[in-house]
Amino acid sequence: MHVFWWKTLSVCFWLSLCLPAFAQGNDSNEKTLTFVKQNSKPKYFEANAEGLCGEIYTLLASGLAEKGVEVEVLPMVYPIKRILTMLEDGRANVFCGAGRNAERELRYIYSSRPVYSVSNVVSARDNSKYTIDSIADISNKKLIVAALFGSSSGRWLRSHDGLRISDKYHSPDEALLALNNNEKIDLFFYHDLGLNYLTKTTYTSLRVLPVKFRTVSQWLIYSKHTTAQSVRLLEAQVSSITKSGELKRIQEKYL
Repeated sequence: MHVFWWKTLSVCFWLSLCLPAFAQGNDSNEKTLTFVKQNSKPKYFEANAEGLCGEIYTLLASGLAEKGVEVEVLPMVYPIKRILTMLEDGRANVFCGAGRNAERELRYIYSSRPVYSVSNVVSARDNSKYTIDSIADISNKKLIVAALFGSSSGRWLRSHDGLRISDKYHSPDEALLALNNNEKIDLFFYHDLGLNYLTKTTYTSLRVLPVKFRTVSQWLIYSKHTTAQSVRLLEAQVSSITKSGELKRIQEKYL
């Protein structure tokens, strides 16, 4: 019996020494943070660090380097569903350009302030004769509207009854190519940042209709695997580039 109690006391003693160290380690900042890019132009470009969020990443990386934290921006671009999974399982720490909803708030850490705002619009074939002033017009005309799989835009569309929605597309290019080729969709519902750019540079036989359906803020989100200290450093950098006017300069360049 004395041997049993001695072993128990020994274990408790060593745990009392180790647990504070573990807690301190969990609150320390990582030496490297992994940032991830979406397959969404002009938020990101695969070949370089340009794009609205690409330039925000560059500013954040510069400030974090001064604090001894390196930033690794993964070179590939990914669909939003893959990105959210990567954040949730800890393969990535930071993503720029996320919409906000209650479900995501449970899974990720949101920045304390948005980094920009976009408005939802629709694109159509240039030879189409549609006059769209509201969501009801899309429903009444029985038009098939495309959206990205797993996107907040797609969920918003599904909150409206009577719409014919095709949200199987994994990238804006995939949806716009289908629209361009008249593949059983009439409209593509997306944000003005992306559609204005893509219809001017790539899909010139498509046009963006003038109606805006809603304006939403876009945020940085952090993986819950990211330590509290690293989140504080990230938030300090967001505050810094906001106060300096650097964030506004990037916003005005792309929006």
